[in-house]
Amino acid sequence: CDDEGPTLTIIKSNYEKIFGGFTDISWLNTGAGKKGNGNTFIFSVQEDKTIKKFKSIVGKTEIFQRDN
Repeated sequence: CDDEGPTLTIIKSNYEKIFGGFTDISWLNTGAGKKGNGNTFIFSVQEDKTIKKFKSIVGKTEIFQRDN
């Protein structure tokens, strides 16, 4: 996925909960965090189908990728 541009991830859990995240920063497998411009966010879809968005803080690490 390195350098492929924006990423939208949507997950449905075993408990029927839906959540995910978006970043406009390209992934790069460095094993470290990457600061962005504040457009990255995570979200959850509520039972009434509304979306609750949690915004990132500009200048903070917005992507963290680590190999295990």
